[in-house]
Amino acid sequence: MIVLKKLGIPFKGRVKAALIIAIFMTSFIPPRLFADEQRGNTEMQCYKSALECDFVLVKGNYFRAIQAVYKHDLKKELSKLKKKDDQSKYLSNIDNYDFDIELKNGRYMIGVAPTLRPGAPEYFGGIHYEVDAKTHTILKKWRSK
Repeated sequence: MIVLKKLGIPFKGRVKAALIIAIFMTSFIPPRLFADEQRGNTEMQCYKSALECDFVLVKGNYFRAIQAVYKHDLKKELSKLKKKDDQSKYLSNIDNYDFDIELKNGRYMIGVAPTLRPGAPEYFGGIHYEVDAKTHTILKKWRSK
């Protein structure tokens, strides 16, 4: 505002000029910021609809990637859990897991975590995989806490 005052723009003109400058400056905000917000909204809509609907659409290539993870690693991980207590029984059952999958740069990023639902044991974390899109081999595996 000091610059506008030095330029001799009256107060009403300064407010108008400040608004014009603000509008002009917002045109330099990268569209990527809006894309991230839209992506977040889309992810939330997908998650919400998956919880509310009786079906989930799974693309064939995504199914093959998840199947490769299950066959080559996840099945072994689940069988390691001792089925003595309720938490172990819950965590050893594949039906109690959610899969988050995304295709990025020729690789599937797959997250596997226990489903959060009433009555489920408190458990945080999961296993994440990076899978080659062409060969369906596991390139990388890590755990989250």
